[in-house]
Amino acid sequence: MAKNSATKKSKNKKSDNKKLNIVFEMEPLARVNPNTSSSLVIMKEAQRRGHTIYQYAPDEITLTLNGVFARARKVSINEGGKKFYSLAKDEIINLSAADVIMMRQDPPFNMEYITSTYLLEAIDKNAFVVNHPVSVRNAPEKLFPFLFREFMPNTVITEDFGAVRALAEAEEKIVIKPLYMFGGNDVFSFEKNQIPELKKMFNKLVRKYRAPVVAQKFIPEVVKGDKRVLFIDGEVVGVFLRVPADGSIRSNIRAGGSLKKAHLNANDRKICDALSPVLKKNGFMICGIDIVDKYLTEINVTSPAGFMELIKLYKKDVSKILWDKIEQKLQ
Repeated sequence: MAKNSATKKSKNKKSDNKKLNIVFEMEPLARVNPNTSSSLVIMKEAQRRGHTIYQYAPDEITLTLNGVFARARKVSINEGGKKFYSLAKDEIINLSAADVIMMRQDPPFNMEYITSTYLLEAIDKNAFVVNHPVSVRNAPEKLFPFLFREFMPNTVITEDFGAVRALAEAEEKIVIKPLYMFGGNDVFSFEKNQIPELKKMFNKLVRKYRAPVVAQKFIPEVVKGDKRVLFIDGEVVGVFLRVPADGSIRSNIRAGGSLKKAHLNANDRKICDALSPVLKKNGFMICGIDIVDKYLTEINVTSPAGFMELIKLYKKDVSKILWDKIEQKLQ
């Protein structure tokens, strides 16, 4: 993994008072839910500071012999208005002229996503990319935890059903899910005596996603919720609990989960202390991790959520911390 070049001071880069050109690579704002979007929270704080904001979608970026360009448009966030945003006309912008590029593209972590990291890597020396594209490419959220396997539940990632069967026979119950999906999509649990049903669903997921499947020991405490811990520049800035709906094991908010306040216990802090220097070293300005009971289950560095949840639960807007950190790095 590589460290973002903009973490170094540059003679021709920003002062405290300079207004920045900030470009968001993310879904069209027409598809954004203003009640849940962390990207919108980050945008709002940038606008409050007087920075200029642009947005483009992942399919609007182009690599040429003269540089990396995007079909983008200026964005204004209308706080309190009927429509929460306004867009200027499309224009072609040179991404090398941006001060900050916020890579807020949602998974799935597919070839489009990977290609975006290569294109943004090509301009990394001229713009501060959040999160660092090389590090993001090297850290799929269900693979990244294997760097900290002492905190993980029994897990295999494979297209070989024999390995999954061995795990199922070793545990009372397991969960399987696609390797590169998000939001609680296609998550299923199976008892030890359900091998035929497990095999059928495993094969279905392999065919559907053309990728390995994650099989993991079922953690009974998941019904009580999972903790989302949000990091900014390697430091914990907030924690909350996501509780599944009755009868579900999926705690994701988009899957019907609910929010509760939470705190870090001694084991949680041990996990966070292990991750913190790795996140900071590799340019992960924003990261969200999931902890179920005593286990680390996921490290999200692609488009981490949690900003809006912390506002709702604690009236704490950690986007202020994020922009303070970014502005300091660009001095």
